[in-house]
Amino acid sequence: MAARAFFPSVPHPTRGAVRVTASPYHLDGEPVHPRGPAAYRVGEHTRDVLGGLLGYEAGRIAELLSAGVIEAPAQPP
Repeated sequence: MAARAFFPSVPHPTRGAVRVTASPYHLDGEPVHPRGPAAYRVGEHTRDVLGGLLGYEAGRIAELLSAGVIEAPAQPP
């Protein structure tokens, strides 16, 4: 597993380097590495995933938050 770089380290804002599990797949002979730092808080990427990836409108995300269906940290002003 170590020879295949299965446990790379990624930066974390408060813990320094954190070891994570990499993807077991290689594309075109190259390993697939994590794209960014380790998640900092539960729900940190909720808005990005729902809005950017899945196309939810901001109002719908706000409804889900207020209903307690999803959790996301408060957005900075």
